[in-house]
Amino acid sequence: MSTGSKRKSWRDKLQDDKDLPKVLELPPRKLGTGGTRVIPSPGAAIMRKAKHGKVATINDLREALAKKRGTDMARLTKTGIFALIAAEVSALAGHKNTISWWRTLKTGGELNPKYHGRILF
Repeated sequence: MSTGSKRKSWRDKLQDDKDLPKVLELPPRKLGTGGTRVIPSPGAAIMRKAKHGKVATINDLREALAKKRGTDMARLTKTGIFALIAAEVSALAGHKNTISWWRTLKTGGELNPKYHGRILF
């Protein structure tokens, strides 16, 4: 990064869709078959699906994204990164919070420590 460049804010990252979502064809592998996967967009509102009193894991988000796009899977890394971006934007919005990011858990059911340790209790 050059000395004159400005880092993107979390909100800028959320709004930069990078021509996503994209559906990719996966080539056949030695131990399986090919298929399709979706690379979600940063602004995917899928995290809003976790309603009051319910939680979702990253894998739940991936399944919902794949179903929405008619693919076999959603890319794990990008789904996690975009969930983090959405959580950061929402947490920084304070009282204007529109995404219940604390309801999106890691696959094992624990809070994601990358969400700046914003534990609510």
